[in-house]
Amino acid sequence: MKFPRATHLVAPSIWLIVEVDGGGHRQRAAADARRDRDLQRLGYRVLRLDAQVVLRKPAVALQTVTDAVAASLTVLSAPQRQRKC
Repeated sequence: MKFPRATHLVAPSIWLIVEVDGGGHRQRAAADARRDRDLQRLGYRVLRLDAQVVLRKPAVALQTVTDAVAASLTVLSAPQRQRKC
């Protein structure tokens, strides 16, 4: 599958994309929101983490990703997920 642009982490087997956003993303909020919608239309869940949280509180960032993976696995264990790509 081809994405609109590079992503930080893609877990295609559980339909999850993780993005780590630095300060520049505050000025790109509208573009990021459009991109997230495009990826969600393809069936992906997009998780955005603030880079400062990742750097200063890695345990919090890891728990957030772990929770997202668990949620994705729960969704996938439900009746067959409809894929859009």
